[in-house]
Amino acid sequence: GADTLRGGSGDDMLDGGLNDDRLLANDGDDTLRGDDGNDEIHGHDGNDLIGGGDGDDIITGSSGSDLINGGDGDDSVNAGGDDDIVLGGDGNDTLFGGSGSDVILGENGNDRAFGQGSTNDTLSGGEGSDELNGLATEIDEAFSLETSVFALLNSV
Repeated sequence: GADTLRGGSGDDMLDGGLNDDRLLANDGDDTLRGDDGNDEIHGHDGNDLIGGGDGDDIITGSSGSDLINGGDGDDSVNAGGDDDIVLGGDGNDTLFGGSGSDVILGENGNDRAFGQGSTNDTLSGGEGSDELNGLATEIDEAFSLETSVFALLNSV
């Protein structure tokens, strides 16, 4: 059934299994797997491995260098602090970097990716019609695109 799983202060593995689950990490380097269902997954302090699996998931990282894979479905991911890697997976995903130097890869689907903070983020939409947004206090951007349509908005 639908589960709520909470991690402790050590390195934990939380596996939601089937249905719509809520996974809540705590301190430590945790592994969180939503599997099937529309899951809500929250990382916490530590370098977490987070996988949404199938379904339309809401995933939030936190402090620590996290690896987040939304999996199949239309996912919403917010990486949190530090240097994170975010993979959207199949589906139309909305992906946000955090305060660190993040790598955000939309992969298959029509994705929206947002780099945030004043550090160097890498954004790639992958296959599909994607929207890439870089937000920073200082703009010194270089783009390498494999697309026929591109617009740089709000750049100084």
